[in-house]
Amino acid sequence: MTPQEQWDYKCSWLPRAQQVPFHSDLLKPALRWLKLHVPLHLWHIQEWTNIYEHTVLFEYLVDQQQFRKYFCD
Repeated sequence: MTPQEQWDYKCSWLPRAQQVPFHSDLLKPALRWLKLHVPLHLWHIQEWTNIYEHTVLFEYLVDQQQFRKYFCD
């Protein structure tokens, strides 16, 4: 997929995305985990969604649950 195709695909599922907020100190480990475990077109990070917080958005519940298990439990 080209970058434009990836963005177009993301725009189709972002309004109904599965959200996981996480502490801003975990940004680098979270990005590393995401790049290894989830294809780029299936997730999106919104930075500074709250104080000391970022939010990752997933298309699929399975990916959201795996991320939550690794970073939030």
